[in-house]
Amino acid sequence: MSLNPTIAVALIGFVGTIAATLIGKFETLENAVIVAAGTVGVIVLIFIGRWVWHLIRPKYTPTSSLALKDETPAIKMTISESGPYCDIGPNVYEIRRTLNLKLENIDRSKPISNCSVKILSVMPPTEYDGPWVLKEGVSLAAGEHIFIPLVTYGESREPSKFKCHDSFMTMGTAEQLPWLDAEEKYAVTLRATTPDAAYCEFQCKIWVGDGQLRIEEV
Repeated sequence: MSLNPTIAVALIGFVGTIAATLIGKFETLENAVIVAAGTVGVIVLIFIGRWVWHLIRPKYTPTSSLALKDETPAIKMTISESGPYCDIGPNVYEIRRTLNLKLENIDRSKPISNCSVKILSVMPPTEYDGPWVLKEGVSLAAGEHIFIPLVTYGESREPSKFKCHDSFMTMGTAEQLPWLDAEEKYAVTLRATTPDAAYCEFQCKIWVGDGQLRIEEV
């Protein structure tokens, strides 16, 4: 820590004043010098003490409330085409296939609450304006998960005999929007948010291949 020039000049003037005063007060110059030197020594020790404290004191770094949160998302989203990720509702001529999104709290100790999952965008664009709410108000304990219906499509049970498949894939929103043309392949971006953790984004592709609803992570 360097000494400010203004402070140095003031210190010299202060010491000079003390010396002049002491010379007039003490009988000999030697006694005055001894007292002045002691005074200067005390002042120097004070500055050294401040310098040492400046070196060893804990450093304070201002942080916002957002910076205090762990930036690693505690929310995880995954997809698949089998097991609990897939629900099939058959009837005589077609199969209603629904592919589910797994929403999971991967934190080992903290719960999450009021979690919302939205479809942010669909590419290529559709005639419907987003974003679209897929699910909201979700609470998950540490390590807990749920499956959320993401997309549904009606497939022909026997495509060679019955042309009864759907023309559109429908999303799992309350309005079943946006509708996705069965002839197109779509890139879908989802986002999960909660007041308790960093948000999580997820991208996947959805399409119909060989008459069957398909999905894969991007």
